[in-house]
Amino acid sequence: MVTFLLLLAGIALVILGGGKYLAHKDDENVYEELMSRYNHAEIVCRIINKEVWQGQTADQLKDSLGEPVDKNTEIMKSKTRETWKYNQKTKNQFGLKITLENNIVVGWKE
Repeated sequence: MVTFLLLLAGIALVILGGGKYLAHKDDENVYEELMSRYNHAEIVCRIINKEVWQGQTADQLKDSLGEPVDKNTEIMKSKTRETWKYNQKTKNQFGLKITLENNIVVGWKE
């Protein structure tokens, strides 16, 4: 019953937010699995809609866009900075580069 109510809340959130969701029965399974992991309907809906946002964790980003094509890692004294690269155009050119500091999204370039 609780799962059903959470599912309804998530659907309502997406409908009110103008997002896309639940095109197929499999989407319900994805939604439930993500809700069990994050327990936050808005975050789950953003992941399903393949969004990127500041403050997103590395795990949420991976769930949203999948594994990056390439990663660069820079280890500094007080933080670790990574650049995750998606949508490879040529050997060294990517359509999307996302910067994470200490596994949190801090920015991106398209």
